[in-house]
Amino acid sequence: MKTEKLTAQVVVIGGGGAGLVVALEARRAGAEVLLLNKTSSKGPSCTSLSFGAFRVANTVTSREEHFAQSMVAGKFLNDQKLLKILVEQAFDRVRGLEEYGVPLLLEDPYFYVLGEAPFYGLKMIAALQKAATEWGIMLMSHTLALDLLKVDNTVCGVLAYNTSQDTLLIIYARSVILATGGAGALYPLHDNSPRTTGDGLALAARAGALLRDMEFVQFYPLGLVEGGIFRFIVPPFLADSAPIRNALGENILVKYRIKERPAAVKARDSLSQAMFREISAGRGFGPCLEIDLTGVPEKEWDQNRQLRHYKKILQEKYPGLERPLKIAPVCHHFMGGVTIDETCRTNLPGLFAAGEVTGGLHGANRMGGNALSECVVFGALAGRQATQYAVLAKGFPLETGMIQKAEKQLAHWREKSLDPSQSPQAFKKRLAQIMFTQVGIIRNGEQLEKARKKVESLAEDAQTAMGCQGPRDVMEAIEMINLTTTSRLVIRGALRRTERRGSHYREDYPEINDRRWRIPIINEEHLT
Repeated sequence: MKTEKLTAQVVVIGGGGAGLVVALEARRAGAEVLLLNKTSSKGPSCTSLSFGAFRVANTVTSREEHFAQSMVAGKFLNDQKLLKILVEQAFDRVRGLEEYGVPLLLEDPYFYVLGEAPFYGLKMIAALQKAATEWGIMLMSHTLALDLLKVDNTVCGVLAYNTSQDTLLIIYARSVILATGGAGALYPLHDNSPRTTGDGLALAARAGALLRDMEFVQFYPLGLVEGGIFRFIVPPFLADSAPIRNALGENILVKYRIKERPAAVKARDSLSQAMFREISAGRGFGPCLEIDLTGVPEKEWDQNRQLRHYKKILQEKYPGLERPLKIAPVCHHFMGGVTIDETCRTNLPGLFAAGEVTGGLHGANRMGGNALSECVVFGALAGRQATQYAVLAKGFPLETGMIQKAEKQLAHWREKSLDPSQSPQAFKKRLAQIMFTQVGIIRNGEQLEKARKKVESLAEDAQTAMGCQGPRDVMEAIEMINLTTTSRLVIRGALRRTERRGSHYREDYPEINDRRWRIPIINEEHLT
């Protein structure tokens, strides 16, 4: 394994929608930008796999309504300063994507990417990548950040690993922006990219950045799991017209008195929890329920372009209009994350963050459509602010202890004899099972405490016992360490919040406790 040194004015970690917007805006502001993407340019991201919908205030939904609806969905735990920025800037910022070649269609209260079902976001990512190349942004693929480099609590670079060249990279930087997304791959059933492994969350936690609300993990209720395999998400607007039923034929929305509409947009937490209860009680079709699209009126399919495309897919690939389809909740979004202010700064000088890696905007439960708008609004803001900081920042000497520690750890994994039971992939599966069974949709203190002990033990074992056959396994091993760090943050938050709120449901504390818990939980512990 080689070691190389690089320099960059601004380093962006993450090649999805938020990362690309950050890089383009920083470049527009005059910065020399290096963007690190741990997959190839054609690798999937959460943005590329998305429904391609941006929630915006316009003629149908006013800014006041957008703000109020987001607060209700977030169970009033949203950072109101951040939410105000979102609702005020979303329309103009999203429309500005057209400058980069992103094809958009406005159907109030959403902008839609004019892509192809079911993964409309691919068109957005392709356009932004093309613009980034044309604008002279240095795109470094197959490069995974290991840790943030600091001197005197100031972030001054990134330690990274390039899998294609098997090279450890020491990157000097004036400012660093985290845009790595969430950690959906922490759970066995999710609709994120398989590489969404909490990297930015773990990097921030290890560096000493403050994180908030990590207990809030959103599950999307309408994951199509035909044949026992997750296929794609069923559009949320259909849940109101298409009955979701258990094996007894009971309508879940009626049984659990879920009245918010659209239910899968504004009540994803309640609907996912209801579905999980039915499945756990043995009233499902195995690990699934059913959604019956056979009676959806034609006018419902004609609501927007996306729904018309989905109807065609369901007709051609699945008998979705002839019989009910199997669905289950899938891990979808992390509301918690790195704490930022209105300029996307963290508590560490030199470190900025944007997109799903941050916490606070969505409160306890994200309203549908706000995630992509967040990427664009705060991606642009982070790019500008990080550039302004970089212009004034001075160079910093680097402390070498972290570099030596990383070299030793990577060498240790490479020297271990290959044992399938000790592979990074095997460790990931064990962790995902712990998280799903004990830190999933419905939780309790006893199970959370058991999960805490198991995850801490697993994290220790992963450091010493994992073996890697080559660079790809090294990447998986690094991801495993990041996943355990993120898991510990989720468990700690879930143990502390002794109430039910949004996507966090404690069955041993089943009531909302506004007097005690209408506050964020800030993680101030330094994780190694």
